[in-house]
Amino acid sequence: MYQAPFVPVLVGVMVAAIIRRIIRRFYQYNALNPAHALSIEELGLRRNHMFNRLIQRKVIIEPTQGRFYLDEENYARFRKDRLLIALIAIIIVFIALVLADLLNHS
Repeated sequence: MYQAPFVPVLVGVMVAAIIRRIIRRFYQYNALNPAHALSIEELGLRRNHMFNRLIQRKVIIEPTQGRFYLDEENYARFRKDRLLIALIAIIIVFIALVLADLLNHS
């Protein structure tokens, strides 16, 4: 049984969960503008790959050294982009499953 298309979907779900956890902390501590920027320790987070990726995408902003806040406008754009990517991934998996089924029946 061919299950490879599900691996990227599973990874995507895991990444989304990590991102949601990071974003939730910013909302929980109201770190939503430069005046309310907090340190990673205050947010109870670690500076890992996903945190750095959100900084690169300008979802998380560092207005002063070691203090961060969530840019809600950039986060909304980021979410929209990720939803589009997820939709494309679902379509690709569906097509792969249909093609696999057609090949098995020919």
